[in-house]
Amino acid sequence: MSNTKEKNILQFLIKHKERFVTSKELAEHLSCSDRTVRNTLKLIDQTMNLQGVKLISKQGQGYQLFFENQEAYQKFRLTYELGEVYTKTSISKGDNRLVFILNKLLFEQVPVLFDDLAEELYVSRSTLSHDFKKIRGMLSEYNLSIESRANKGVYVSGEERDKRCFIMNYFLENQIFKTLFHILDLLDSSFNQCPSLHVSFAFLSAGVYYREIKSKFLKSFLCIWGFLLAISILFVYQHHFIDFVGGTLMFLITCIIFPRKKG
Repeated sequence: MSNTKEKNILQFLIKHKERFVTSKELAEHLSCSDRTVRNTLKLIDQTMNLQGVKLISKQGQGYQLFFENQEAYQKFRLTYELGEVYTKTSISKGDNRLVFILNKLLFEQVPVLFDDLAEELYVSRSTLSHDFKKIRGMLSEYNLSIESRANKGVYVSGEERDKRCFIMNYFLENQIFKTLFHILDLLDSSFNQCPSLHVSFAFLSAGVYYREIKSKFLKSFLCIWGFLLAISILFVYQHHFIDFVGGTLMFLITCIIFPRKKG
């Protein structure tokens, strides 16, 4: 395709393939008139003769490219000489797909819908299932597993230390980075957050306000609030129980060293 404007329009449509794009949006992107965009899209639609590829147009919504499968997508990209810059998620090689999936699961740390991932990678569900079978085997060596939740998606389950260990061995090729990562992992022991100052400050704040406030209701509320705030560290998986104990001891020691002055 020699027409730069046509190529730019197609690249923009591919980049936003998950939704409809209005002619006004395209016009702003290309710095041309709305009419020019519509005429160019009309020409593209008339000359496009690829099986499995459609330029969908809906009044009030805009335009969207539809591909029946990955083969049609790849053929379209080659025919119109569209570079990889707009097709980062169209990963055809199995190893590259694994890297992409693992990046999404480990670094974004949010459940991923299986169907959305298959659509994003332009692969079938069976191909994606085969990829996940490989990933499960890789993760199992680090005591990690792939879990799923209904209507929420799949995610990696396991200890944060095991996740970091997998990331270090799988993603970090530079030996210097691996060594530094390993040192940080050794320093991250179960007791490196003991005592928890969140616990100490929660109890200390509640104690100070408890002394100054006369209302019995507020006193009761502050006691409950301080306790719940302190134990919350155990439910967000950021601390160990020993951190809670250490934080409580720190609070008690502070009260002993700095007793309330009688005035």
